[in-house]
Amino acid sequence: MYGILENLTLVSGGNQNGTVKQPLPAAIMMQVVDPYSGNGISGVTVTFSDNGAGGSFNPASVVSSSTAGSIGDVSTIYTRQNNLRCYYHGEFAGCRGRFLTETAVLGPR
Repeated sequence: MYGILENLTLVSGGNQNGTVKQPLPAAIMMQVVDPYSGNGISGVTVTFSDNGAGGSFNPASVVSSSTAGSIGDVSTIYTRQNNLRCYYHGEFAGCRGRFLTETAVLGPR
């Protein structure tokens, strides 16, 4: 018996370098995917977290796209605080999530 076991796939924006207290240079884009067909799935709410590292996501939660050509896509902008290395993930009910790493540099004083 098959169940809905959506998965998150990184589209772009992983492993970026950015300045502390500034948004990363590019949006983090992921796709909610049906692991059996490889097709994107729309209407799934994905919540982003940095596991308490103090950064923020804009938006913190987003519903996967139903637009043709980007079905299942979600994107967010991450701004880190004082942490120099951040591990974060997107997750939703029934999904094991996808962990990514970003590295920050200190900005001008």
